[in-house]
Amino acid sequence: MMQATKKLNSVLGNSLSLKDLSQTFSTLDELNTILHKALPEHLIDHCHVGAIDIQKNLVIVYLANSSLRHVIENMANPILESFNNYHFSFAGLVTRIRPQAVNNPPRFKKLKPEVKNKLGQLAQSINRPDLIEDEVVVDKVKEIDF
Repeated sequence: MMQATKKLNSVLGNSLSLKDLSQTFSTLDELNTILHKALPEHLIDHCHVGAIDIQKNLVIVYLANSSLRHVIENMANPILESFNNYHFSFAGLVTRIRPQAVNNPPRFKKLKPEVKNKLGQLAQSINRPDLIEDEVVVDKVKEIDF
């Protein structure tokens, strides 16, 4: 059975610190909406407001990769104007790189039959049955770049 979704305020209750946290999330969410309206569509998924430096009055925009830094920094004034239009006044915009996790699958290379036989013999001679699967050396070996 699917659990009903709850509003953040109902989960946080009356805790002052949690309410502050909720307000911060709401503000960041609103700033992200404004940022995404100011950006070209192809950049929206790669940039987000992640923090506000209150002491320096800066908005911090996190980028998926460093190639976006120059583009976003050149758009800083129009982005800051967009924030200002929604009554958020910042002295400047700072960019930070936060690469997204990439799960690169390992590359494999097919072994030639004669190599598989030699590896099978080697595995038996050094008593390493874990190198053999169903009495045959595993079909693929991870490529090694030197």
